[in-house]
Amino acid sequence: MNQLILLPGALGHAAQFANLITELETKNINALAFDLAGHGLSLYSEEAVTVPLMAEALLLKLDELGLTEPVNIFGHSLGGYLGLYLCLKIPQRVKSVFTLGTKWHWVSEIADIETSMLNPEKMEQKIPKYVEHLKTVHRQDWKILVNSIAFLMTDLGRYQYLEPETVMGIFHPTRIGLGDRDVMVSLDETVDTYKALPNGQLQVFPNTPHPYEKVDSKKLANEIADFLNL
Repeated sequence: MNQLILLPGALGHAAQFANLITELETKNINALAFDLAGHGLSLYSEEAVTVPLMAEALLLKLDELGLTEPVNIFGHSLGGYLGLYLCLKIPQRVKSVFTLGTKWHWVSEIADIETSMLNPEKMEQKIPKYVEHLKTVHRQDWKILVNSIAFLMTDLGRYQYLEPETVMGIFHPTRIGLGDRDVMVSLDETVDTYKALPNGQLQVFPNTPHPYEKVDSKKLANEIADFLNL
């Protein structure tokens, strides 16, 4: 079975892929959207607050659904990082990975900058509409979830799981995507990761910023189908 799993980014949710799933259906691609651990309305493994723990939780979820054969993964942002991490640690469970807007290079200084923006009190003051959105799409208390993601980023800065010298050992077909207007992820880190992957491809999406809601679902579906040779 050529199963495609869709993984959102940090603070994202499975329902955001509704339009993409519709577009993929027109290409006879069976796609399932998963929330990351601790996210969304159907919570599982709220205690999974690092990439390794999220990977374990995702594998258990796949097992529960009987998806024991290798799967194709599309991951946005953190979802893409998680997909490639699975290739590294449990390669037999993954067939291929397509990422978009994933931040690859993490050090403590970068983690400190990213986590400084994940302060619940400041978020309530500066981006109240986004806070209300988080309350709507996540069952877990949004402040706990935000603090969990801040911890996850700190952990990424400490352990740097997917630096170029590490991903050189990943031989799965991969396509590393980046929006040309993404201000959260650099072209340099994206190219460095792509070049390090033995079976990697690079794709830049025009007129595309970081938030998934700004991505052209039809174009993305076309590119996923091309990647999967469908």
